[in-house]
Amino acid sequence: TNKTYTLGLIVADISNIFSSELAQYIEMEAHNQGYNVIFASAYEDAMRFKSIVEVFVAKQLDGLILAVPAEADVYLDIVERSGIPYVIMDREFTAIDPHKFINIDNYAASAEVVTHLFESGFKRPAAITLQSSLKHLNDRNLGFVESVNKRYNSEFFLYEIPEKRLIDSIEQIIMHAIEQDKVDVLYFLTNRIAMAGLAVLSKHNIEVPDQVGVVCFDQADAYTVFKTPLTYVKQPIAE
Repeated sequence: TNKTYTLGLIVADISNIFSSELAQYIEMEAHNQGYNVIFASAYEDAMRFKSIVEVFVAKQLDGLILAVPAEADVYLDIVERSGIPYVIMDREFTAIDPHKFINIDNYAASAEVVTHLFESGFKRPAAITLQSSLKHLNDRNLGFVESVNKRYNSEFFLYEIPEKRLIDSIEQIIMHAIEQDKVDVLYFLTNRIAMAGLAVLSKHNIEVPDQVGVVCFDQADAYTVFKTPLTYVKQPIAE
């Protein structure tokens, strides 16, 4: 048949519950279709992604499912030349055929968060995000900023943190937001930011939602052990 009945899957970071749950559903559905899956994690590293792609192409797999790190889209040319069919999940790049993307509308998701916050009585929101060139993260940022501006014309704050400095910087940013900028709700734009941020709130005994509201993007196991229930955006991973 000239087929291996094997798919290659590269996730962004297998230690993240979003990636691991996504991989689980992919493996289950591939099995239903008579395929096996080879997993790899790029850990958001472009050169690691390139190396894995080269291995997958050399194995002549039947298809690839790829979470492409920032600045790694240039290596998709390796896949294009191989002729192996592929799709890109959770990421988007302007130079790639949009029909290859499997993603949610991150802009609309953030816009829904903003609506929920203002309908819940919050008036001074702050979003904490990562400095990134990835479109899906920037769409989340833009959905927050433009929705607050256009729909509510309210003051807001957007704090951007380099990913490598997240743990070192998050406490200072949160305390500044609450004590100096007087924000009344924090929107954590990834679950890694949320877990780091919740640790800070617990450390300083900041009551949620009495002192500050919290909403998170994506779920995480840590939410279930936080002292109060948390609102979060749940992506339709199974779908």
